[in-house]
Amino acid sequence: MKRYIISVVTLMISMVPFAKDNCQYQFTRPRHFMKVVVDRIDNSNSDHVSRVSCTLVGVPHTSSRVDSVTAVIKGRVVKATDIDGIDFGRYFQWEDEGAVPVDVDIQHTRVFSPNDSVRFHTVHGVYTSPLKKK
Repeated sequence: MKRYIISVVTLMISMVPFAKDNCQYQFTRPRHFMKVVVDRIDNSNSDHVSRVSCTLVGVPHTSSRVDSVTAVIKGRVVKATDIDGIDFGRYFQWEDEGAVPVDVDIQHTRVFSPNDSVRFHTVHGVYTSPLKKK
């Protein structure tokens, strides 16, 4: 009986290293995910710029930074002159809903082609969206 108890205790002690939790949790999206959605384009601005209203969608309660914005219009790359809603080169926090509305001013353009796009240059890469009015 003594041998049986000693062998059971020895077996239990030897199984302790294998009893750890091996679950690996994964996010459904990458931690630095960002999506750009163009909401509307306003060409009637008196400042001689086209204002592109976008919504940036990201992972809530994380931070990101937009360094610059460019637009590809008829094959030309045009740099944005101003952005409202966030600041270039400064980190911002994604709120509970994970969406940040921004307005980007680019060179005045009357007509956009289907191949035109807007590019957000961030610390985690470039995120692109087609320039289409909704």
